[in-house]
Amino acid sequence: MDGYPDILATLCENSQRETQSFLLENVPCENSCGHFKRSYVVRWDALHPFTNGTIMAAFFDFYQDGTLDIIMVKHNGTDYKTAAFKNSLDYDANFIKVMVLTGLRNANDSMIMGRVGKKRRTYGTNLPGPRISYKTTTQEGDLRHAASAQLPQSAHFSLNLPYNIFGLGRTPNFVDLLTVGLSSHSRQWTQIIPNSQMVVIPWPVDKPSLWKAQLFVTPSKLILMSVAGLTTACALITVIIGVL
Repeated sequence: MDGYPDILATLCENSQRETQSFLLENVPCENSCGHFKRSYVVRWDALHPFTNGTIMAAFFDFYQDGTLDIIMVKHNGTDYKTAAFKNSLDYDANFIKVMVLTGLRNANDSMIMGRVGKKRRTYGTNLPGPRISYKTTTQEGDLRHAASAQLPQSAHFSLNLPYNIFGLGRTPNFVDLLTVGLSSHSRQWTQIIPNSQMVVIPWPVDKPSLWKAQLFVTPSKLILMSVAGLTTACALITVIIGVL
């Protein structure tokens, strides 16, 4: 959520031969990092009570709120079981989630009824390979930009998310520019609302001007508190005017 990617790793002790998954947090580097400004620190107890027997772990957003939870696979010697770890940290930061679809159509049911008549049903599945990048300005006035690929790997126990999540930290500003690139074509969208989920349908692939984007906004606690405060103030003013 702070804009710097963390890592999940499964480690094994040589003495006991038991595996366990750990979180490697991306933190500012304090010393002995050379020219690098950030480094990774192992958080040994971050996934407690899953202490032993986890052989695989992957990030996933269960509640679609931009906070990454964790799916783990446990092995007790004979059976494999799936477990889930909910990220319960109260960190009211902003994010933007982007998912790019293939834009394929169902030949058997390609038309649906819209408000003004029939229209084509264009969805598809998660598309491997598109490049997604964004640019925004922080509260300090610094330019922040990042880029990522959706589903860049398809082998060797690949457990990538089917979408991209960019942590924006506590920056409440709009995302100035979001770019989606595919097959030497790209399209840009400006002024994207933070804490939103954006679904991009790049169809037709060779006509970026016709690509569609749907935006789903997830309000943060700060926005809800602001709305509650504003509603209370308006109600109080109305009562005062009514008494006078």
